[in-house]
Amino acid sequence: MPLPYELTTTSIIKYLKKQKEDTNKVKALIDLCSVMSNINSDTVILISNKAIELAAKLKWKKGIIKSYLWLGHSYFLKGDFTKALSLGFNSLKIAEEIGDKLLIIKSNANIGNIYKDIDEDENALKYYLKALRISEEIKDKNRIGQQLGNIGNVYRNRKDYSKALTYYFKALTISEELGLKNNASIWLNNIGNVYSDRGDSALEAGDEKYANNILFPKAISYYQKVLLMASEMNDKVGSTRTLANMGSLYIEIRKYNEAEKCLLKAFVLSDSIAAMDYKKRIEESLSHLYYEQGRYKEAIYHYQNFINIRDSIINGENIKKQTQTEMQFEFDKQQIADSIRSADKLIQENLKHEQEIKQQKIFTYGGIIGFLLMIIVAAVSFRAYKAKQKANEIILEQKELVEEKQKEIMDSIKYAKRIQESLLPTKKYIERILNKKGNAG
Repeated sequence: MPLPYELTTTSIIKYLKKQKEDTNKVKALIDLCSVMSNINSDTVILISNKAIELAAKLKWKKGIIKSYLWLGHSYFLKGDFTKALSLGFNSLKIAEEIGDKLLIIKSNANIGNIYKDIDEDENALKYYLKALRISEEIKDKNRIGQQLGNIGNVYRNRKDYSKALTYYFKALTISEELGLKNNASIWLNNIGNVYSDRGDSALEAGDEKYANNILFPKAISYYQKVLLMASEMNDKVGSTRTLANMGSLYIEIRKYNEAEKCLLKAFVLSDSIAAMDYKKRIEESLSHLYYEQGRYKEAIYHYQNFINIRDSIINGENIKKQTQTEMQFEFDKQQIADSIRSADKLIQENLKHEQEIKQQKIFTYGGIIGFLLMIIVAAVSFRAYKAKQKANEIILEQKELVEEKQKEIMDSIKYAKRIQESLLPTKKYIERILNKKGNAG
């Protein structure tokens, strides 16, 4: 099904303005990330976060995964590899949950790319092989070729050139079978790089003849194939990259005239596409070339250019220029305001969340302290209660003892009284005796 817009920033933004909050809007935001991916990482982070927010609201997991992948790619370009890896693992987890094998392949490959760039070759190989295995399961030759090439990159990093070439040639064969010229161009260029690397290693080992007569000519031949293919496709980036590689190699083998021709052509192309990374590298190579030739004034001039470009890339001023001149990427006032509001809202929410956490900590600590005080008060009260209970028991015992003694005394008195009464004559008896005496007188 054809897209309802062209893959340009202007066309996509127009579509987004009138599109309702549905999965099509998420797809458009993801496409906008794709268009902007190598232009402005900060903008892509903003767009992909919007896509994630909407996809999550719609509970569309595929949209979340694809947005995570672009967000991770942007952090990768910014050099935040920890964040990029975290997002890569998030996308892989969700992809595995829903069983989407294409997204599982892509997530594994992205994780592999990050590990490769931070020189963790074992981990890179592990995730590339996972992606390759699933690609083979679903018989997707395009993705099989991509993963074979990725594995070749790992072996090149390790300087295992024989294995690197094996994987590159396999990837190249598949790309040629499928008619994928862009991919074929990449693998041809990488093969040329391997022969160039092997030539450098041979020189270091003292085998200058093997390097100059076998390896470097092979590298040049593959670079020339790439140039021809890039010219047919009007691939200025591919041409710039390959001419820069050839120029550096010609300097290595002291073919300075050929080196200058390649580097100057590469410089013009890099300037036309505003490829600042390539331009920086070309300026450095030109400085090296002119230094080797004893053209020191020119060497200094190009070295200064190299420093200026390097600094402009680092401080980010150049990125803003590229955004304006290359893509003419303009959000209208409302969208900029929306973006600012979204950013402000996120900041406020974070601050609010942090404040809530602080308050929660205060409440928690207060609760703990209160609980401890309650325990202490309860312990003191319990001890007092126990002491009072013990005192009451003693008093009760003493009371019972007194009562018992009183009873004993009373019993003794009663007993004595009974004895006394039994020994003394009764009142009636005395009266009778007295009466008898009176009668007798």
